[in-house]
Amino acid sequence: MNKNNLTPTFVFDTRGTTVPNEAISELRERLWQVGERYISKQELEQLKVLSQKDAHSPEFRDYLRKVGPVMTQILKDGLYIVSFFPDVKPAFEAIQDRGSNSRILSKGTPDLMSEMYKQAGLGALISGVNSSVTDLTITDKANPGCYLALEKEIMIPAGESFEAYTSDDPRETNACREAFPIVKTDVFYIDRGQEREQDLAKGIKLIKDLREIL
Repeated sequence: MNKNNLTPTFVFDTRGTTVPNEAISELRERLWQVGERYISKQELEQLKVLSQKDAHSPEFRDYLRKVGPVMTQILKDGLYIVSFFPDVKPAFEAIQDRGSNSRILSKGTPDLMSEMYKQAGLGALISGVNSSVTDLTITDKANPGCYLALEKEIMIPAGESFEAYTSDDPRETNACREAFPIVKTDVFYIDRGQEREQDLAKGIKLIKDLREIL
């Protein structure tokens, strides 16, 4: 496919980038409260153990695979509503108005992520929701290969070019910058005031509002 015919596409992380960390934590707490409606107590306890692992570990990715269907049902049953940062919708609308696409790359399962964005009235503003855990051959978002896989396996077949990536996780922004060392893809670290240590590779742009990517 001729890359000149591809639609410029902005890729966004979910937790801490478009959705507050607190909202995901509250959804997880809701899972512990009502989870036995959907799975056994033993399965719920196993999920609790896995949920404490590092966010980029294989064990945590296993947790995300297993928890996704249950959390999706919790949302569908109206037992929790996920809140989004207020700058998300205006940024997505501005990207759409300029003829570009917005795409989500999350570690969560596609059904769960899709339900969250649909619930918030953002479904029509994004071209797709992808999970590094289930959709890509390289699952770790701290690995540069994850972003190359997203471009090759998902975006180019969908007629999209990888215009920019935005995340609040420096491990992810650094990995994406490493994947595209020649600056054909912009990389943005968004500072949501979480006071985490930043060790950012050269060429990453610091922002505080998603509309700054435009």
